[in-house]
Amino acid sequence: MKKRPTAIVYTVNILLLAVVVCTVLVVLVLPNFVQNFNFAEVHATLPLSTRIMLAIGSFASVRRIQILVTVFAIVVGVTTLVRVRR
Repeated sequence: MKKRPTAIVYTVNILLLAVVVCTVLVVLVLPNFVQNFNFAEVHATLPLSTRIMLAIGSFASVRRIQILVTVFAIVVGVTTLVRVRR
């Protein structure tokens, strides 16, 4: 029975790391990428999924601090919850 909580903690840590990495990419990297490439000049029609990611990146660049603080709070909260439940 001791292995089950360890597996859950490992899974939660991996998921939290994935959320943090994705958040950093969307909040910090994607807005800089969009500034370097002007898609309107090329007259390229981007796929819907790409346009959605660019819209999320634009929103994230405006609300950068709030998003980073929220993700940090969620990570700390989930980590604390997992440790308390042990």
